Amino acid sequence: MDEQEYQRRLAAFMAERSDPVRYPLGPFGGEYSESGVDISLIRHMLSMTPLERVIQMEQRARETLQLMEHVRKSREIGTRSTG
Repeated sequence: MDEQEYQRRLAAFMAERSDPVRYPLGPFGGEYSESGVDISLIRHMLSMTPLERVIQMEQRARETLQLMEHVRKSREIGTRSTG
């Protein structure tokens, strides 16, 4: 989902809600605050121990680095084929 689609879905969701502070089950399955913060994600993170949070964050960091490496390689391949 691109940023434009995300913003469209979020705006449509927020326009439908009558409670201005709590949005039960937002457009992406979470509970959102008025400012768009995913409250359910915060609750989930706080339900874990500090060690579990660190492990999960390290896994996400590794995944992000792998994704960045794939993007870099695909750009190199695209540059070579068009250049």
